[in-house]
Amino acid sequence: MRAPVGTIVLLVLAALLHAAMLGCLSDAPNADAFGQAIVLLYAAFLGAVLWLVLAALLLIAVSRGRMPLWATLAMVVLWPLSAVAVWMAGDAYSRGDPSAIWVPVFLPPLFALFALYALWARLPVLHATFRAGTTSAVFAGAIAVLAVTPMVTATPIAQFASSTSA
Repeated sequence: MRAPVGTIVLLVLAALLHAAMLGCLSDAPNADAFGQAIVLLYAAFLGAVLWLVLAALLLIAVSRGRMPLWATLAMVVLWPLSAVAVWMAGDAYSRGDPSAIWVPVFLPPLFALFALYALWARLPVLHATFRAGTTSAVFAGAIAVLAVTPMVTATPIAQFASSTSA
């Protein structure tokens, strides 16, 4: 059994890109308008590269793993949806919504964990402990909730409700 070096390298790269993106986003609320634009531009660039790395991890998981077909199809929908959600959450965070930072904090690690199917498939000992269907459902559900949250909070109804309660 060969060590999954490519997957490990991509996971490390994803962790570094994730940390750099969060560092940029954390500076956004404290900057002036020009600085905020630059910081958000860097965060968007790092996020785009991060999502490409996550796509590569997902492709490895699909090609070498035992991901169920429905989970593969769910990732085809959730991957771009989550990228939009992170960009929307980053924008909301830069405009002063401190709770919006949780979306970019948790989405990439969820995808990286989901992509660990590539490792899971190579370790038969784990097959009995972590069933493919259950694991897929848990991660896909968590990704879906985090991906949809910024889109729901950005709707005019949600904004109206928060402005009337304040």
